[in-house]
Amino acid sequence: MNARSPFFRAATALIYLFLLTPILVVAIASLNDAASLAFPPKRLSLRWYGAFLSAGEFGRATGVSLEVAITTAAIALALGTAAAYALARAPVPGGFVVLQYLTAPLILPALVVGLALLQVYSRLGVSPSVASLVAGHAVVALPYTVRTMYAAFAAYDGTLDDAAATLGARPLRTFFKVTLPLVMPSVIAGGVFAFAISFSNIMVSVFLSGPSTTTLPVRMYNYIEFANDPTIAAISTVVVLATFLAVWGLHRTVGLGGFFR
Repeated sequence: MNARSPFFRAATALIYLFLLTPILVVAIASLNDAASLAFPPKRLSLRWYGAFLSAGEFGRATGVSLEVAITTAAIALALGTAAAYALARAPVPGGFVVLQYLTAPLILPALVVGLALLQVYSRLGVSPSVASLVAGHAVVALPYTVRTMYAAFAAYDGTLDDAAATLGARPLRTFFKVTLPLVMPSVIAGGVFAFAISFSNIMVSVFLSGPSTTTLPVRMYNYIEFANDPTIAAISTVVVLATFLAVWGLHRTVGLGGFFR
């Protein structure tokens, strides 16, 4: 099908409209001045954004989520890059099985992963903490960095490393001075994906969070059980907007093809 045909453009527009309509509804509902969540709003107000910013519980939860997501992204990116480099550049028997094992959390239900991690922590006597939460999130985020970096290393021209070695560069220097800069767009993309997966995760966080390590998605989930005001809509809008800006920044810095065209 021709991508420039009117039918293709119309179908694409309808798909985008279908995907974006719920987000637009939530964003508009967050501007409701009433004390209950309703659409469309009768009067517009930013009071619920102020409620979000002034609520200490949401501020602490946001801080925990940011700390966990940043740490998770760093760990998942380091481990994923090392594993992908070993699997793509030095194929060994059974490498395909190892790759599938590392990416298994992608096909497993998040509920199963969270429950399994809870059982493992219970057996080991691990109490809820930021470290235990990061370890759980790393399990979920690792497949995204492995897949991203594996594709980058599989398409990498190995003769560039050979040329560097010919000029006297040692393997470690070659990796950091030649290989890594050339795959840096994939490194940044993998880090952003890992951060987003960790920050928005709720299934693993529900099982592993404690009173002092409650993440923002878990706090939001607990809040809507007892309240029906537009605060959650305001928080959701802020998170969606921040995600969009992160993806847009990724596109502007490393490029995402024709995604925004």
